[in-house]
Amino acid sequence: MKPLRERFEGKYRVDPSGCWIWIAGGDKYGTLNVGNGKMCGAHRVSYLLHHGPIPDGMMVCHRCDVPRCVNPEHLFLGGASDNLRDCYSKGRSPLQRRDPRGERNGNAKLTQDDVDFIRFATATMPMSQKEVARAFGVKRHTIYLITAGKNWPQEQAT
Repeated sequence: MKPLRERFEGKYRVDPSGCWIWIAGGDKYGTLNVGNGKMCGAHRVSYLLHHGPIPDGMMVCHRCDVPRCVNPEHLFLGGASDNLRDCYSKGRSPLQRRDPRGERNGNAKLTQDDVDFIRFATATMPMSQKEVARAFGVKRHTIYLITAGKNWPQEQAT
């Protein structure tokens, strides 16, 4: 069997974004036979070849969020919590996809700019939540939830 590096090379193509896209077989991430019939994620093989051993319990994560990318500059080590935090910060967690918040929600009647104005108006102007709700065509309870930080969390505000 050829050395691992030889089997790795030539099984990806470089795309305009700089990702090295794994074009050989495998699952969502692409896989490579590492010997003794063992298969390993192509991104993990790339990390191993270019950066060195992967400590036990560590994951190889993608900065670019392209599962089949094997560009070693796009890969970093992290624990399970790091990987989840990265996923959540980029809006890719399964929960976020099932329950999109803010403007990502297809049923949203307000934009982030509307929410920013609502927070400003209710904090600085002599307008009741009922008046603000009427101006935006939503229920007063919606305005309450926004000002209480229960809907449209403050982190989304610009």
